[in-house]
Amino acid sequence: MSIISKAWVISVKDYDNSVREYQLKLEKNYPYSSGGFLLLSLDNKFNEFRNFSICNAYNKEGIIKLIIKNVGYYTNKLFSELSLNKEVLVKYDLGDFLLPFFDRTNPIITISSGTGIAPILSFCEDLKQKGEENRLYVFHSFKNTKLMVGIDSLIENTKRENLFLYSTREALPFAKNRRIDIQDILNLNLDLTKAHIYICGGEEFTKTFKTQLQNHKAQNIYTEEWD
Repeated sequence: MSIISKAWVISVKDYDNSVREYQLKLEKNYPYSSGGFLLLSLDNKFNEFRNFSICNAYNKEGIIKLIIKNVGYYTNKLFSELSLNKEVLVKYDLGDFLLPFFDRTNPIITISSGTGIAPILSFCEDLKQKGEENRLYVFHSFKNTKLMVGIDSLIENTKRENLFLYSTREALPFAKNRRIDIQDILNLNLDLTKAHIYICGGEEFTKTFKTQLQNHKAQNIYTEEWD
């Protein structure tokens, strides 16, 4: 069941002129599913709104994190008006890009780029809380140091040997200086017919990996596309 609640901005972090991380404090805090999204409105009637992935697992403090990329009219409006202590209206616990409910043993592989990391961050936090981080494998690409969105959270919640980072436009000591390749996933030598694979990024990124994985007999593929 979705929940409508007031929320207040308690933190704003700029990555560059186009990407920000916001933390909101919910008035009505109820458990929600990791990987889901919310609707956010600056008014109190949802006359205008946009959906954003929730970037963290449920917590008793009622804190929700969002990563917002400025790509159009409404996100530009948010960048102008969504400041500290601003009150907004949200509707949350929406979506079906969720962790498997009935499988607690088979591998989980995530493949993301840029701000597509948003729902993946909640997966990582959730699985660590459940003691299931051993079965999580994370592949994530970003452009450069300024756009290392959520990397600290990935490092904190993912086993180092299961975290594969790619910086496409800057050479960094902890990331490969190239794009993710299908062979990187195949090198895990996992049974792709049993693994749960989550892909989140731009349309072409998502389509390419989905097709390639299907060609290698992957069965459980879940996708989410964002601008």
